[in-house]
Amino acid sequence: MATELDARARRKSARLTRWAVALTLISLLALFNWRVPVLRLEDFRANQLVLVVLLLLPIPAAVLFAAGLGSWRRAIVLAALIPLLVLDSCNALLVSLDLSTRFYESVDHSFEPIASSQFASSRVVLYRTNCGATCAFGLEARQERAVIPGFLNVVRVLGKWYPGSEGDVVRINPRRARVVTNGIPHSAIPERSEFTLRPWIYF
Repeated sequence: MATELDARARRKSARLTRWAVALTLISLLALFNWRVPVLRLEDFRANQLVLVVLLLLPIPAAVLFAAGLGSWRRAIVLAALIPLLVLDSCNALLVSLDLSTRFYESVDHSFEPIASSQFASSRVVLYRTNCGATCAFGLEARQERAVIPGFLNVVRVLGKWYPGSEGDVVRINPRRARVVTNGIPHSAIPERSEFTLRPWIYF
């Protein structure tokens, strides 16, 4: 009887641990996608709301870990998760505060599209960035393709310029676009103004 109970407890612990690992990985992927955009919802408010939820997933993950482990293992795992919990909670708080100030706006003025050009399967959009009174305007060009039209896009950053406030997207041919701006190319991205577009964004 004791052996059966032990086996059942081990199965439960393994199941809870798998769920906790899955939630933690999803949250880490969301954090990466926030910093390096790959998937974006069409509505910026929905985009940020989903991001807040995903960034908070390490909290239930920690609870599941704690429920599925013995006392000393539980302490070790929770101690290892504390930095991730603090990081994700702070990021979620920042995104929540930003969303609360702009929830009723129809346009995201911190990341506002100012020019675009449509191609066969995607579009190139030039955005003007604005982080507030302490920053100058910046520009970011992205290639975007709809996965679910009007809802979810796959995106790839083509170029960044800072400072910069005005620009345009010029269609050269069906596979190439030129971005003309008054900005200074971002030091982390090679200086160029013409971009070869990929049919499926990344290939």
